[in-house]
Amino acid sequence: KKTCAIPLPKKFNQGLQRQEYSPPTEMTQVQKEVVQNATKNAESASKTANVAKLFDDQKVRNFMQENCPSIASMSSEALAQGIDNELRYAELVSNFEADGGGMDSFSLNDAQEDNYWPNSWEMIFLSNETSLNCSDYIVQQAAEENLYGFPPFSSTNNCIPPNFQAAANRPVYTAINSLRIDVGNPAFGDVSLVWRRSNFADVAGIVAHCDTGIWEFECDPVQAHPQDFWLDHPNCTQGPPGPFFGSLTHFSHLFQHSNNFFNDTNWLGLQTCRMLSTEDWGVEALVTASQTLEYWETVVAKTASLTPSRIRFVIASFASLFGHDEIGDRLRRICRRKGWILVWGFGDSLFAAAPDYDSSKTPKPFNRRLLDPITLDNTTLVHDTSSLPMNHAQEIQIFQKHW
Repeated sequence: KKTCAIPLPKKFNQGLQRQEYSPPTEMTQVQKEVVQNATKNAESASKTANVAKLFDDQKVRNFMQENCPSIASMSSEALAQGIDNELRYAELVSNFEADGGGMDSFSLNDAQEDNYWPNSWEMIFLSNETSLNCSDYIVQQAAEENLYGFPPFSSTNNCIPPNFQAAANRPVYTAINSLRIDVGNPAFGDVSLVWRRSNFADVAGIVAHCDTGIWEFECDPVQAHPQDFWLDHPNCTQGPPGPFFGSLTHFSHLFQHSNNFFNDTNWLGLQTCRMLSTEDWGVEALVTASQTLEYWETVVAKTASLTPSRIRFVIASFASLFGHDEIGDRLRRICRRKGWILVWGFGDSLFAAAPDYDSSKTPKPFNRRLLDPITLDNTTLVHDTSSLPMNHAQEIQIFQKHW
């Protein structure tokens, strides 16, 4: 039954105004309970974690000596403290495809019309589709219900929420950009919103030691059907069943679990090189397309507001959107209207660069960004035009010439 297309309830098909379906509260009671249960042991586990010991591993040291010699001689204690400090301020990103990726995917249309980021279940209510295929949601359902602990939907067809309130109980997906990828989380689209972490903190954020979709594909004894596309198969035998969880402030215990899970890639060495290298950004340790997926997934169980005070800035793929007279221009107009800072990232959007998930194995620096001066004077970064650089008008002219 779960593999056939199921007609959506009448409410799904009416194309009602989005304002009518605004979430009833900023954080539902269900979301509060899920976050509390998933992170209840995070503080104690983080306090007892010995991250410095991980750097005594000669395999990690050899990797660092080869890939980031500028920090390879640092003490284990200094390295552990360094990556802890960096992760407390690392970007929290959500990528999406500018031109839309389906009825359950955020797009520029939603960025323009909504004042918050609807989760994928809310997006179904806001779409004009007439049916969905439950098999497309098996992995997401398993992760949200069996791993994070969100209660199952009570509808007859369990793969869809019975109403918008039930949909609003589910989370929005983000990733911690610890590898400092210039385009955020490129496997999920060519535009990235960088959230202000203080809006979520321990109240609403649940941090997993890996992407839970990868865990479901590779390790779930019921759902697993290992994929060969992105990465070497992870180690599913370490520790108890399911991912390990932490919070945005208590996460030290996750280092060991991630290093075990991504056991063939020297996860800790690469992460440390990218975060702590004293050379210019991204010069020493390059990253493959596969490695961009070795992040800490963070689900936000709270309404993700799109107001300028909640968004640090927006990253757009230079390769796919810069100079695009339709989508690129529209993105810039939306940023100006919303008051968002726009930055262009030069790394590949991996959906565009490697649609077969296996054609982009060449390591790349992912280390170039360019601030868009045309959107700048409409943002919270600049409160009045007198604070702009003297040559701001000239910068705009040059930018437009290359556009």
